[in-house]
Parts: sequence; C-alpha cells; structure tokens
Amino acid sequence: MDAKGFSAKELADRVKITYEHVRKLIRGDAYPSKSLLTVICQELEWDVERATELAHTDKIERKFGGVPAMLAGKNPELSDIERNWEYLNYDQKNTVKVLISALADRNRTSTL
Repeated sequence: MDAKGFSAKELADRVKITYEHVRKLIRGDAYPSKSLLTVICQELEWDVERATELAHTDKIERKFGGVPAMLAGKNPELSDIERNWEYLNYDQKNTVKVLISALADRNRTSTL
C-alpha cells in the first residue's frame, strides 16, 4: 500500500470492504478470501499467485509457529527475511548479504 500511496481507507474504498476489515488484514487478524485477495492484488499490482502463497504461509505459521518452515528444511527465524526479500532491490539485497557476513565474521573471531 505504501508503494502505491494508498491508505487503509483508500484501499477499503477501492476494493469495497470496510476500513476495519482492511485493518484486520494488515494486522494479520483476518485473511482474505481468494476473490478478495485477487481484487486487492489487482489494485496494488501484486502477483496473485505469490500473494496467495504468502497468505497460506502466514495462516499456517500463525497456527503452527515455526513447524512448517522446519518441515520445509528452512530456518523459521529467516521467515521474515524470506517473505520480504522480493521487495528489496539489487543493492539492498547486497547490503543485507554484506551485513550478515560482517556480523558472522565478527562473531566467529570474538569466540576464538
């Protein structure tokens, strides 16, 4: 919404739902139906398949915690990074990689 300059109220008006429902969606207290998610994706110019995948992942993680990530062979602590990775540009991704490497190097040398 920020990238498109929409407030929660504007999105609610555009997709014809209540402002409170949009707030619940944003907070993760509610999940959109497939048809509502499609409309939201059209308004925000998001990939519907990717948004559907993220919505399902969020539901499962909220219900079961880190178990789904662990079952997939992933570290649950990296879920937030993975979920937002596609929104970073090339330079930002490189900055994150360099920062992680630098922190890991510092920790390795401090434990020796």
